[in-house]
Amino acid sequence: MPADDGSRDSGSGRGSLAGGVGTERALEIEIPRGGAALLDFDGTLSDTFPIHLRAYNEVLAEAGHDGFPWPIYRERVVRDGARPLDVLREIGFDVGEEIYRRKARRFASLARETLRPREGMQEFVSDLQAAGLRLAVVTSAGRPSVIPSLEAVWPGPPPDLVVTREDVARPKPDPEGFLLAMDLLRVRRSETIVFEDAPPGIRAASGAGSRCIAVHGHVFGPGDLGEASLVVDSWTRLVVEPRGRGGVRIRLREGGR
Repeated sequence: MPADDGSRDSGSGRGSLAGGVGTERALEIEIPRGGAALLDFDGTLSDTFPIHLRAYNEVLAEAGHDGFPWPIYRERVVRDGARPLDVLREIGFDVGEEIYRRKARRFASLARETLRPREGMQEFVSDLQAAGLRLAVVTSAGRPSVIPSLEAVWPGPPPDLVVTREDVARPKPDPEGFLLAMDLLRVRRSETIVFEDAPPGIRAASGAGSRCIAVHGHVFGPGDLGEASLVVDSWTRLVVEPRGRGGVRIRLREGGR
């Protein structure tokens, strides 16, 4: 079913959840048969930000430039969702698209060698697939970086859909990517759950009318992610329970990991 079916107020937002940011009370989110999980990649499935920054700094150094400062990368690229080349130009770097292409090739090489999944992610994603949910990766990263990253850390069968920066006119925090995924998967907003780790993605999920669980890492903590329906510190905190009538229930694991 198309994503623009007017179901934004059904099953979306904090009201459908037990608990909130930082709570450990029972969380139960039911996704019906035929529903979908929409997953961010960078920082959510794998801690890619240090590798992205390393790739940029290596190709910048080879071109005779200084490095990309981490505080600016964190605030403008990761937090605000700005395009890295645009940020480099904002702070005085004379760089063209060739830097991005070289960075993408360098990142792909580094990803294959060094990228690792976040703890518990592969098990959780496999459980979602085994329970019959359709899965889409929705990211503001470019496809040349995303595909080798997925090859390095994604478990089992590939996702049903991958939406990258090239597929949308407006990346996160705009909801366009999530709405496109819902439309292509033909699911209602109330039939989806989004997994994110950063403020732009959480705002995009909210704008798309979907519920959102934030799995925070070392870049952003719970205090940065308050707009999410719920924040956890690890994929291991979440449990997938298949339902007898189809679909799944996602809840917090009791008694720690």
